[in-house]
Amino acid sequence: MHKPTKLDLLRKQLLQKTREQVQEHFESPEASIIQAVNTLQDLDSVFNLLLEHTRTWYGLHFPELERSVKSNDTYLKHVLEQGFRENFASTEFSELAKKSMGSAMKKQDLEQIQNLAKIAQSMRTQREQLIAYLEQEMKTAFPNFSILCGAVLGAKILALIGSKKRLAEMPASTLQLVGAEKALFQHLKTGSKPPKHGLIFQHPLIQKCKRKMRGKLARTLAAKLSIALKEDYFGNQNIVADLQKKIDARVAQLNQ
Repeated sequence: MHKPTKLDLLRKQLLQKTREQVQEHFESPEASIIQAVNTLQDLDSVFNLLLEHTRTWYGLHFPELERSVKSNDTYLKHVLEQGFRENFASTEFSELAKKSMGSAMKKQDLEQIQNLAKIAQSMRTQREQLIAYLEQEMKTAFPNFSILCGAVLGAKILALIGSKKRLAEMPASTLQLVGAEKALFQHLKTGSKPPKHGLIFQHPLIQKCKRKMRGKLARTLAAKLSIALKEDYFGNQNIVADLQKKIDARVAQLNQ
């Protein structure tokens, strides 16, 4: 009988280690969160494409409505409920419908447009369900981080990094630039201006901050998010209130 060599034993240990890592990846709660947020982003992309086709196609019949209704949900609702522009007589768009420069539309054309609108509308419902799921799962896996960052934005950052452990071990300066890798590479390659923020730019506080102060606020926010992530991974304390208080104080200081 062949006696296992040291190389055989090492190979066996490496295979076992790899098997455990793969199993850990598939069993981790982050795996489902990542799949959910990736699905959410794909849903948004497909919805935007369907909406564009719906607005363009229906715009041949009633172009004035496309220019007057900015809300996507409201626009889809009108297309589905009113259909032909003649049916807008009892709505606020009655005068626009009467004077419309659009062309006549066949019933079978409208049916196809309404089918697109129905699919787009159903995707909005699915989106709401996915967001509710993400909020619950992120709250469980990242009780501090998800509140400070927001469930969807937090999940997007997680999806780019791949695991809770890697996020927790990441320096605040790196967390600040997650999602800006192309701009950072361009800076290193050509000497162009370095990026000040990545996905963290989508945070509502940064969006509302004065443009010239966004880099400073991004740095503060990344530092607090990094602390929240470490507490979520290595500890079990609720430190949201304290971190939020410090973030709010920094926002007030920057806005002065």
